[in-house]
Amino acid sequence: MRVGDYREVAGVLFPHSFAETEIATGKTLNEMEWGSIAANRDLPERWFAPPQFTRTRLQQLLEQLFAERADPQAVMWTYRDFRRFHPDVDTRSGIEAIGYQMLKMGDHATAIALLDANAADYPTSASSAFALGRAHRTAGDVEKARQELERALKLDPNHKRAAEALKSLK
Repeated sequence: MRVGDYREVAGVLFPHSFAETEIATGKTLNEMEWGSIAANRDLPERWFAPPQFTRTRLQQLLEQLFAERADPQAVMWTYRDFRRFHPDVDTRSGIEAIGYQMLKMGDHATAIALLDANAADYPTSASSAFALGRAHRTAGDVEKARQELERALKLDPNHKRAAEALKSLK
């Protein structure tokens, strides 16, 4: 690479030309030239800001539910209002994920209430029944866990995780 045509810009020498050459033949592969270089100029702050991110309605709901997780009543109010005003939004898998996070945080009552409502809203979903069974198992209610895991298997006899969880209860 050949670098040349140095010019002073703001007290510093900057090269204004680059040429990439093939070593064996000396053939020029690429050339670049700059007519001017600006240094120390003011740049808009937005150039350094993270890109704008607009959350979907579901993402906003999930964030709010997680923030309210210590208050089961608030979580259920938020969840039911959302379902009433946005019946077209499929909340099933998102609610299952947030329910699992609530379980991990030790908010068992909230997770069970939320996952129970989710299972009621998606009565043919094996994953919703499994999630509720998992929540009951985590909270120590083995009988309710067994009922939900069996329901998950009735809905989907090939639900491997439900079958494994049910075996672990026996």
